Amino acid sequence: MGIQLYDSHIAKIRVLMERAFSDYDTKYDLKSADRFAASLYYKSSQYSASIRYGLSNFLAITGNFPEKFPSCSSWKLKKLIDDMIRKVIESSDWRIIATMENNFQLFAEASPLCFTKSVQDAITAEDSGLCSYLSESEDLFGKQFYGSRLVYALTLVSCKQEFFSHACFSAFCVLKIRPEHLETLTSIFLPWASKTEAPFPQRISIIKQFFEEDDALAWEFLCTLLPGQTTTCGAFEKPKYLACKIEERNSNSDTYWEESDAYLELAIEKGTSHKKRLLALLEFLDKTPEDIFYKMLIAVETASLNYTDDEKYDIWNELLNLFCKHKQFSDADWTMPEEPLDAIASLAEKIAPKDRRIKIRRLFQNETHDILPEKYNSYVERDTVLIMLRSKELDWCYQTYGLELLVCCIDSFDSVRSVGSILARLNFTGECDNNIYEWLASSHDKRKALAKEYLQERFRIHGISWLKTQLEGHSHEEIAMVLRSIPLTLESMFLAEQLLTDQLDGYWKQVPVWGLEDATKADYIIQKLLLYERPSDALELIGAMYYAGHFLEGETIFETLKSLATVQHNDIIQHDAYTVVNLIEWLQENWDDERVILLEWWYFKLFQSYGSKGPRRLYMTLANNPDFFMEMLCHAFKGHHEEKKEISNEESQIREHSFDVLYHWNLTPGTNKDGRIDPSISSFN
Repeated sequence: MGIQLYDSHIAKIRVLMERAFSDYDTKYDLKSADRFAASLYYKSSQYSASIRYGLSNFLAITGNFPEKFPSCSSWKLKKLIDDMIRKVIESSDWRIIATMENNFQLFAEASPLCFTKSVQDAITAEDSGLCSYLSESEDLFGKQFYGSRLVYALTLVSCKQEFFSHACFSAFCVLKIRPEHLETLTSIFLPWASKTEAPFPQRISIIKQFFEEDDALAWEFLCTLLPGQTTTCGAFEKPKYLACKIEERNSNSDTYWEESDAYLELAIEKGTSHKKRLLALLEFLDKTPEDIFYKMLIAVETASLNYTDDEKYDIWNELLNLFCKHKQFSDADWTMPEEPLDAIASLAEKIAPKDRRIKIRRLFQNETHDILPEKYNSYVERDTVLIMLRSKELDWCYQTYGLELLVCCIDSFDSVRSVGSILARLNFTGECDNNIYEWLASSHDKRKALAKEYLQERFRIHGISWLKTQLEGHSHEEIAMVLRSIPLTLESMFLAEQLLTDQLDGYWKQVPVWGLEDATKADYIIQKLLLYERPSDALELIGAMYYAGHFLEGETIFETLKSLATVQHNDIIQHDAYTVVNLIEWLQENWDDERVILLEWWYFKLFQSYGSKGPRRLYMTLANNPDFFMEMLCHAFKGHHEEKKEISNEESQIREHSFDVLYHWNLTPGTNKDGRIDPSISSFN
């Protein structure tokens, strides 16, 4: 039919397009959380999506096959296409752009250069509807940011070499506002799944241009192209009308490594002047070919020349971690050969901080498994050696600089775990004892943690006599501060009740419960914990007693689980859940009290994951008590003639819970304790 289209028709088509493309879907007047349900609000556009799609299809066809319209002036068709693209993309009303987003691919194919230029112009415009569109989102199974179709349309036409640079740069400009769509652009550049006709030098060139536009975003993009960082990508979709010769294919091995190496070299060029980027590059050190490996080492050494000891530490530590990891597993297939490992060790020695106080941080980093190069037979053996090294360095620091500077040094450690227990065993504990109150009162969390661990270790070694001496001459506030840092024992509890009067509340609200091994006063202690709203800690104590073979009163267990159900049942952690079910199952066997049924009801859902015997008493009550069964049934199901009414959230949860219990109930109504049907229970008939 193209032959029947004349110049006089173009004006009429333009009018229709301007009307359809100026209309917007009124769902975009709704809040982002409500847009997915636009039909419920009777929100829509005047022109259907099919009309807009058909008109956009016409633009794409005329743009790619002008010879099909011999009766029309080609320049008029071209002008129509470009004008319509600009009208939408450069609109100041973001709702118009959002309404047309499903047609971006057709726009991009109709006139790739006009489309890419319009995107760039719209993003830099003062009153930019496109920027507003990219800033919008929609809530449906999580927040969905707008702009994904725009980036996809740009990357789709980038398969053509002549449009590659323009399209990729435009997509990058979009990512500056909406970086969540970065992976779409990444898929075009992957060395193992080429999706463009553009040769590799052209790809490298445009990435360098990205760095000129936005250095930080370009670095993030480049990192996605490094080995192992992107392992999946979508299937290659050819443009609908734009001719493209590229086929989805995997690069051959030589091409893949050449391109991967080029990306690594570019990363070295752009990353070695930034410390954080340099640290990121070190993660690839054991995955790089030999020539790039030594280039990277040279770049690291050169960059480190201008760093302070503090700045050198992270790089030096990362190098040693890598060295130790490969040394520990020297017999594994993935480990590096001796020569490059020696080069890493040599570089680490060159750039090591001169200040020994900075170097000892390495022994106290969060992850300790790569600290030592030697392979040990067990964790105990390794930790013993590590504690010896830590003790030696802490003692050296004290002997050289004194306690005040030692504590300042400790403040710079990633982790102070085990530092306090080590200090409690060194030969300057007297000076530490004199500073313990200052550390506990400090605003620094690490010093507080250091003080608590130190106190706990000293108390474990020297007992209550040392603690009493330590507390002499101090105020109630200071005594309470120390006592609530000591693990709970009968001796420390009696001492607290003896020395503290108005500070007892603070003691019971914070004292750790994991140190109690004597069950003599366990019921009393648990009642105190419940009084001060610590049911989780009470459960921890009961669990410790239970697993140690000390069984507490059923009343104590019930009150604890009841308190826990009211404050934490929905957020109960896995370990606590396992303990709760074990305790309820113990009560089923050993506590002849009907309140066990309440516990089974409150914690019913836990039995689905952790219970081996199930809520037996609850099920038996359902089977033997028709009134209770009917009450549950009425909660779970609405009556046939019952009117609809609004219910509270609490009532809704009860209904859901009742249904869940009935659904999993596995006893026949009328079943007695012997497992037989009792005909005397006639109410079920």
